[in-house]
Amino acid sequence: MSVDLARMTAYIAVVINNELTDQQIQLLLNLSHMEEVEEYPWGRLQTDFAFNSFQLYTTGTVAFTQGSPIVTGTGTNWTSDMTGMVIRIGTISSTASTQLVPIPIDSVQGATQLTMSSVYPLNSGSGLGYQIFPLFYSLPGIQRITGVRQQVALGRRTHQWINNADPYRYNQSSPSRYFAPFGQDDNGFARFELWPIETSANAYTAYGLKAHIDLVNPTDLPLLPSGVIVNKTIAKCCATLYARNGDPRWVSPRDYHSGLYAESLARAIESDREEFGVIGQIQDKSTSPDSDSFRPGLDQFYNRDTESY
Repeated sequence: MSVDLARMTAYIAVVINNELTDQQIQLLLNLSHMEEVEEYPWGRLQTDFAFNSFQLYTTGTVAFTQGSPIVTGTGTNWTSDMTGMVIRIGTISSTASTQLVPIPIDSVQGATQLTMSSVYPLNSGSGLGYQIFPLFYSLPGIQRITGVRQQVALGRRTHQWINNADPYRYNQSSPSRYFAPFGQDDNGFARFELWPIETSANAYTAYGLKAHIDLVNPTDLPLLPSGVIVNKTIAKCCATLYARNGDPRWVSPRDYHSGLYAESLARAIESDREEFGVIGQIQDKSTSPDSDSFRPGLDQFYNRDTESY
């Protein structure tokens, strides 16, 4: 059960005798909310996101100069969406005089010019083929990815496993066969890699846990039971007031609400497990994580679903 931002703020203000402004209270509320959303893999936060992969881009030819980050295209039609992707100059079958290591694209100035994040290290050239593709995809609104499905579920690997298997991302297929989580982007959303590199666009569904979004409007609801958020925030408010002036009367309510927070958190976690299962124990078969058929985050909770398929 959750109550909205306005009622949480009003309740906390009464408990702390209006010693902090509503803006200060809401700052601490959102901090508590963010901490709780991120610190535990809540089953109730499961969601999915449909996306299309990026088709390997090879239109036109390129010219480049040794020691310069500028790449000039002929018939390329580049777009600003390619910023942050990588470019590989030359084709997989090219000679060693071309740079087969993908280099990040720092910016795209126009349809026929882009700037790489580092200078081109080898001999100058022109009229060569190239490849542009993303190394990573982001999932808006999702803080942690648990699985990816195309027509079948993709196997899960680590980024280091892919680095060892294919350090320069030469391998290509469509659709990809594996995904690897890779932290979060600048917005705090889950980021991951598809491997091998896609040669054509495909539709996928990604599964994960919702990300924290600041509560701003009076009617905004927290993603978790409000008792957890409110008691943690009151403890933070009391700690803030004690730190502000050293008044010992804030120590007792701080400790009291810290205890209430711990109790409400334990109840919320138990309820979450009862209703949604345990995120860390989701897989479609009882196989080793090293097996191709291991797909965390998809299909069944093996601690709850006992049917065999």
